Amino acid sequence: MNKFRALLFGLVIGAGALINSGNALAASNNTVMQGVINLNTASQLELMQLPGIGAKKAEDIIAYRQKREFRKVSELMRIKGVGRKMYDRLANHLTVSEPTKLAIIRKTN
Repeated sequence: MNKFRALLFGLVIGAGALINSGNALAASNNTVMQGVINLNTASQLELMQLPGIGAKKAEDIIAYRQKREFRKVSELMRIKGVGRKMYDRLANHLTVSEPTKLAIIRKTN
């Protein structure tokens, strides 16, 4: 039974890693983000490319903009779990007026 639990635990951890792979890619030291994401038009998957933005926060961003369009990128801090530190990390890659044009580039060693 212990082997079964260990296998199940490994599968759960692996599934979590797959779900958050967009975050891991964007947050990795071997990647660089270039461009911007429009908070008012980006899809859930596009939002999840931002470091620290997972499926739930992306859903919350979309729900917020359905009620009221983002007028300033600083309004992102109204989303639960997005504080000043995260906003400061993301601010250069956010817009409310330009089209989404974000590239995640892997650095080569």
